[in-house]
Formats: sequence, C-alpha cells, structure tokens
Amino acid sequence: MQLLLGYPQALTHLLDKFLHTDARKVNDPYLFERLTVVAHGVVARTGAAADHDPLLREVAKRMLSYVYGDVDAPAHASVNALLCHAAGRVVRAAFEAGLVSAEDAARCAHPHPCPAIGEAPDKASIDARFPVRNAENERLWASLHASLLGLADFTNYEVKPAVSKFSQLPLSAPAPLPVYLRRSEPPVLVPDHVQAFAQCLPASVRDVLGTPEAVTQLLAERWRARRALTNEQYQLLERCAQAPTVEEQLADTPVDKDWASRWIFDNAVQRGWTPDRFAAFDNFRGGGRGREGHKAERVGKKYQWLGLHELVERLANHRYMIQRYAGDPAQYPGAGSLLMLDIDPTLPPAAHPLSSTAGERDSAAAAEARHATFPLTALDGRWNPPQPALPTSDRLSDWLLQENGLPDLITFTVRADSHGQEWVTLYEYVVDSVGGAEWKGQAEQWHFIHSWLLEEGHYQPALDFLAQRTLMGRWMPEIPSWHGVYLADLPQLDPERSARDDEMRFIDYADDTDAPPADTHPLEQPPTSGELKTTPEGNLAEAHEYISYLLGELRGEAPTQQQQLDELAARLSKPPSTHSTPPQVQTEAGQLACDADGQPLRAIPAVQEYNWSASGHDCSLDAPAGLSLPSAQLLHGTGLRPDPDNGDWYTREGTKVVRALTGHRSTGTISSLLIRRDWLEQRLRSLRATLLLGLFGERRPRTAELTQWREYSQTAGLWPGQELTVQEQLTRVRFNRNV
Repeated sequence: MQLLLGYPQALTHLLDKFLHTDARKVNDPYLFERLTVVAHGVVARTGAAADHDPLLREVAKRMLSYVYGDVDAPAHASVNALLCHAAGRVVRAAFEAGLVSAEDAARCAHPHPCPAIGEAPDKASIDARFPVRNAENERLWASLHASLLGLADFTNYEVKPAVSKFSQLPLSAPAPLPVYLRRSEPPVLVPDHVQAFAQCLPASVRDVLGTPEAVTQLLAERWRARRALTNEQYQLLERCAQAPTVEEQLADTPVDKDWASRWIFDNAVQRGWTPDRFAAFDNFRGGGRGREGHKAERVGKKYQWLGLHELVERLANHRYMIQRYAGDPAQYPGAGSLLMLDIDPTLPPAAHPLSSTAGERDSAAAAEARHATFPLTALDGRWNPPQPALPTSDRLSDWLLQENGLPDLITFTVRADSHGQEWVTLYEYVVDSVGGAEWKGQAEQWHFIHSWLLEEGHYQPALDFLAQRTLMGRWMPEIPSWHGVYLADLPQLDPERSARDDEMRFIDYADDTDAPPADTHPLEQPPTSGELKTTPEGNLAEAHEYISYLLGELRGEAPTQQQQLDELAARLSKPPSTHSTPPQVQTEAGQLACDADGQPLRAIPAVQEYNWSASGHDCSLDAPAGLSLPSAQLLHGTGLRPDPDNGDWYTREGTKVVRALTGHRSTGTISSLLIRRDWLEQRLRSLRATLLLGLFGERRPRTAELTQWREYSQTAGLWPGQELTVQEQLTRVRFNRNV
C-alpha cells in the first residue's frame, strides 16, 4: 500500500476495477477500505502536500461518482456501511484540502439516497423455506440457523449492539423530543382519568391524593405509589398521564435484534449462500473453534457480516437514532462510533507467517517482538532512565527505608541525545524487578511520568497546590484513550471533555495506612494532604427510606396498605419545600485547586493513548497494538507526520521531534514518549501554555502478603524559555493494617 502512494495510476486502476465489480458478492469489503485509506493517508501523513493533490482529487472524484452516484450501482454507499465510511473519509479529506466543493462533501452526509430497508421473513417462513436438515438428517441451512436464530452469538454480540442504536421511527416522520428531555417534563394529565383515579381511593385520602398536583407528584415518584396502591389503583394512576404519541413510542423503541437477524439471514440467501454450494465447507469450518478471532471463517459468516453492514447503512438513511441520554447522537455518527471498524489499515502489517523459521520456538521476549505491530526499541543509555539498584531478599527492609536512588524529575525530565539536543519526557512507565519465578521476598520498583498543559495564569497556582500533595491516589485529569478509531486520524481528533474533566481535584487515600502498626518501629512520615471526606450525590434520605422499606418487606414488617396511604397523604399534604427540596451538592474546597479568583485550575493531558485490539475480528494483527502520542492540542495543525512503522513523528522537513520508545532490559520494561525541547517550547508559546509534569511510583516487595512499601511523588513545571522548576520529592513508607 505504501507503494501505491508513488503510483497514482496503479491506485486509480485498482479502484476502478473494484468499483465496477458486484460489491454485494465481494467477500472482503476491507479491500475497498484499504484502497481508499491510501488516499486519505496522503492528507494525514503529508499535510496535503501539493505533489499528492492530483491523486487525492482524482480518487475523491471517483468516490463521488461511483459511491454516491447511481443508487443501483454495485458499489453505491448503501451497499455497505464500511464502504460508505471509507469513501466519506476520502471525500472529506479532499474537501479539507480544498480539492472538492462543500456541495460535493455534503453528499457523504446521512441521510443520502438509499434503497428502502425492506422486510424480514418471519421465523415460520424461514423454517419452512430453509430447513435445518433434510430427510436423511444431513445438515442443510444449519450453520445459518445456529449463527443467526435463537440465542445465537452473532445475533447477541454483533447484531444487537449495532441495530439497537436505531429506532423504529422513519426519518420521513417529524422528530419528537428525545426521551431524556421528555423524562424531565411534567406529564400531561387526562382530567377524566384523574377523576377516575380519585374515585378509586379511600375517602380518607381522596381529597389529598386525588388532586392533579398529587397525581403529578405520584407519577414522578412511582416507587412510592407502587408501594402504597393496589394493582388496580396503580393502573388507573398510570392512565392519568397522557400516553406517548405514536411517533414518541416508535422513537423510543429500538430495532429488534431478532428481526434484524432474520433480515440478515434472507440477505445471505440473496447473496448466493445455498447448502449445495457452501454447506460442506461451512459445516467443516464451523465446529469446535470457539469465539477466537484468528480462525478461518465460514462463507456464511462472511455473508452475515456483509448483510449486517448493509442493514446498518440502510437504517442510517431511513431511521432516527435513539437518544436515551443527553450525550447520545441525534444523527448517525458513522461506522466508527458503532465500533464496526474491525481493521485499521493505517497500522503497519503484522509479520508474515513464513517470516520465522519453521518449527522455531521463540522465547517470550522474542515472540513478543516478532508479533508486535510496533517493534521494540533497542534501548541505550541516552534515552532510557538509569537502571535502579535492586536489593537481595535479605536487604529488602533496608532498601525500603532508604530514600536514595529514587527516580527524580531533576534527571528524568530532560534527556540529551548524542548531539546535545534536549528531549522532554511527556510520558513514561518503567517497572524493574529482581528475583526468579517466586515473588516472595523479591523487590520491585516502578514509576509513571505524566504531563499536562496549563494556561499561563494557572502555572504557579498549580505548582503551589501540588507542592505538598502526593500524586498517589490522584484525581488529576486522566489521559484520553482511543479505541476503535484509526491511528492516522488522531492528529485531527479532539476528545470531547467537559471543563470538569480537566479540573485538578485530589483525594488522599493514605490516612488509614500511614501509621505503622503497634508492633513495628516508627518511621519518619512526610506531610499528608488532608482527610478523606465524602460528597453526597443525590437524595440520600429517599434512598435510606426506600432501602428501609425493602428490608421491612423482607422481614415481614411492611405496614398495611391503609397505613401506607395515610403516610403518603401526610407527606404530600406538607408544603412542597419540606418533601421535594433538591439535595445540595457539597464540594470540599480543599480538594479542588483554584486560582486567586476561586476559579478551578484546569490541566489538559499532554498525551493521548491509541489502542487497537487483536482479540476480535482483526486478523491482520497477531498482537494488540498500543501507542502513546502527544495530545491533539500539541499535534493538530502542526503538520507533523507519523512514521508508518513506529511511534515517532517528523516535521514536513523530515526532522524527528517525537520519539516513542518501548523495550526490555535485564530487570524490566520501559515505555517512554519524548519530545524535542525546542519544538515543544515553540509549540507552548503558540498555545500560550505551560507544561506540568508529575512523577509517582513505588518500591515494594513482590509478595501477595504486602505489609509495607515506599511510595514517592514529585512535580515540576516547564515555562518556555526558562529553566525547569522541580519541586521537592514527597516520599513515605506505607503500612498495610489489614495484613
């Protein structure tokens, strides 16, 4: 695929050849995905360099002509959700590069022209038309039945998650309010039904519980009503609320997984699956191989995948999405958001099965290196942190008491290469241990380095806040971790985070284990960061009341119905402020970092993580792929290009400015992300930002019965053009009182 970037004629020829085939019968839709992502990669990796503009423009024109043109064309977008996703990526990339118009780019949006969804046969029709076995008990349609009908794995684990995002309401109907907004609205009452409900109540509580205000309150607290009312009374109460409209009911009802599986069954038949052609092969391939991802697949299963992808694309163009919560999308977000992208074509390919000597038995490290998508780095002293001095088992206690030799940001933050160029550690995880297979009595030392971007005005307040607070048990903003997205897309993606996600909040969990037990000698303890305090969330009084009621029922102590009605009437007869006051959320100011004006300090992670699983359907990988890379704020708009074979990044001029290092040494493993200091400081200036770094880790015995260990924590700050500000390291020995 890399070669195709240099041969645009070869790419367009292969693309034309594929687009003219009958895509409904192509067993590998990922061929289209791989071809189209090459053109997308031109933009992602070269910043739409002028040399590649003609290629991207030409491929985008073909996408618009073939994929978004004639609905009856064999490779129209409606044939497959992955085809639509891939073609849309190319067209959008061309639009962002100024190579196609906004009108052309809009043709990729949903909804676009697409055949109707169609109907699915019922179960009886499938059983009659496609019997499991014949009169001689030979398997006929058995493999499709087993995979799609009843409690089939494909239906429950693949079909249901995909189709349940879509509602039964067609896009041709007006959209009602989403269900999450309707839940917060008071119900519209039907006066006649309110009167009927009031008449069914005992006279002693009718004047209180039978009013429209009381009915509204009971409908808002249904658990109270269900506890006090008979079944007949409760049904009458439910009828007091105006029933949802037909459109609202359809908008709240997901596509049925069993209906969808029957649709896919029928689609596989239309694609050409018959017992005469494929039963023998599929029966041989279909048994005894479990759910592992790396296995030879049945032809019927491939047709099922194609059918599912076609059904999703049709649903995306004809049905509303279900918005159960405020964060749910109102429009179809694409195949990526439904976690349907099973292969990342922007990853380097896995090693060929014949690349190693037949019968060769690899060591664990050699096997990991051979199967790794990103090869391990040959570490040397310029990049990896110094190897710690680890003790023998008889010196373990002394080692835990010593503070010397701990990782320190003074030496761990900035590292220099052989040319004297300085590099800053944005992220690092190192673990070293000593000993054999047995854990007891062996020593282990590990540390993390994390980094965050700060506004210039938050720099000093953040350092002051962290000076006496350990990062252990932290509530610092966490690194965004991406799953199910392409690696080449990450420079363009910005995580959807609320302001609260980036607030610096702390809880120290150390207080109950700081002091040594009575039978151990005392050790010097550093300052602690404050007492653990709880923050009530929700109405605890109502929760306690409900739990007490349930416990009373279990003990046979539940009050009579009349007593419950009297209690309910007494509750609702009080002024609203005494029984419906919303709980006040309490915030512990000592745990939230604020500036001089009382505004929360925000720290945005300077690193993001990419993870792609190899345990599912991605047979192009022999091992999971994981990579740390600079955050979207640092990457976006800089024109940096990733190395296609590792985690390094280069400028357009070919200068390496980011190094991702993962490797082994005799005592452990190292994973580091380093960035050139001069480039970083220039980028910080353009963002009007500063950098905060934090290191934390532990020295500990490798034993299941952990009694004591040492933890350490340290913070530092980097202001562009100034020396690194490193704060005093906090360290203490911790004791486990539970052992």
